[in-house]
Amino acid sequence: MKEYTLPYLNLAIFFNPLLRSGNDIHFELVLPLLDNLEVCNLTITTEGPVIQNFVTFNSYNRIYKKIAQAGRKYISDELPDYNQLQDALVYSAIVKPSGLDLLFEYIHEASKQSVIRGGDVYYIAFDTNILMDRIYTNYLRDYSDAPNIDFILSETVRSELTNRKNKINKKTINDLAEAFGKSARCFSNQNVLADRRRYIGFLEFNKIRHETDCDQLKPSRSIDDKDEEIIETYAKFAVQGYNRKVLLISRDNEFIRMSPSLPDVIPIVIENRVRDRSIKQMRCGYNKLFSFIYHLSVLYGEIVLQLKGHNIYKCYGVWPQKNVRQWENNHIKVSANSELPYITSLDHHTNILKKMKYKRESRRFPKTD
Repeated sequence: MKEYTLPYLNLAIFFNPLLRSGNDIHFELVLPLLDNLEVCNLTITTEGPVIQNFVTFNSYNRIYKKIAQAGRKYISDELPDYNQLQDALVYSAIVKPSGLDLLFEYIHEASKQSVIRGGDVYYIAFDTNILMDRIYTNYLRDYSDAPNIDFILSETVRSELTNRKNKINKKTINDLAEAFGKSARCFSNQNVLADRRRYIGFLEFNKIRHETDCDQLKPSRSIDDKDEEIIETYAKFAVQGYNRKVLLISRDNEFIRMSPSLPDVIPIVIENRVRDRSIKQMRCGYNKLFSFIYHLSVLYGEIVLQLKGHNIYKCYGVWPQKNVRQWENNHIKVSANSELPYITSLDHHTNILKKMKYKRESRRFPKTD
């Protein structure tokens, strides 16, 4: 296998050679971490990719319970459950969460108003979990410069996203190997699953901070209940200014229920669960597919794309030497089958990518994902 490390948006170079034949390509997406469970079929066409035959809850849970119960107590903490599998569909915007339509109604209403004539400015406020769902990147980034729309972030949210457990050490790897086999190796010296999921939200926090004129709000007081502390911070911001409306978004129904019944604070629940547990077919753009592959590999460490039962690509979102810069820029490692007839073409295109320089100006994150 030949290895390539690159940002996930450049994954196109691994699919383009296959499309030149003019025929549709049918991959099986397999999870080595779950006893080579087939998650779905990927059909790659010139018109775009299609995700088919997504694994059902019952089929997934059968394997999940078998592995979780056979290993040590903390094995299940490192094994994504079915809801977390579905999270990858939300992270990549293949599945659109419910509740966004209501949010956009308020955004469009704000665009019609004039602040100098007494109109309101709407501030979008984020709960911790909504940042982990990448709602800003997928749906709100285009409104970073919109009139009468701004963003606010609580420092308490940032604190929750930077909480860290210990890294996965050698002893833990040996224990994980009893349940995961060789797939456990990629987690060596990297963060545990819960921290990797939080880090997705932390990167989202930094994007908003760098790409918008958002205000970062310090809590007026420290409270043991951090949800209450976040809500109080946003509510205080709303009442301290003239013509301010705060759109407080969260996927936690309890968080929304706790939000104050003030006319200037509008709580909106965003639900990210996929209702149909027997998903048959989902069409998506290539960037969404590449995002799905990347985030799935971050959750599971390693995923495999098979063609008629043969391993073509192994994709790693986690590996022992993955550094901060690679995490920040969404790098993925791809091991390509060295017997592929177009392996020389892959070498050529990856070398070109290495030589290219991207001008980012004042932005740390490119506005491309």
